[in-house]
Amino acid sequence: MDILPQLILNSVIASAIYMMIALGFNLIYGTVKFFDIGYGALIAVGGYAVFLFHKKLGLDLSLSIIL
Repeated sequence: MDILPQLILNSVIASAIYMMIALGFNLIYGTVKFFDIGYGALIAVGGYAVFLFHKKLGLDLSLSIIL
């Protein structure tokens, strides 16, 4: 029964990430009254960059996130 706490923690982390992305969309839309799709593309590029730095180049995860 050790998998249940891990599933709950993964769900909380994923929902926190989605919440921050939604908050960013909300802040941009509230300011300029325009739904900017480029913000979502920027988030995707950032995620792939962290993956590239960490997995492919072998850097530490915290350093990859900072870069």
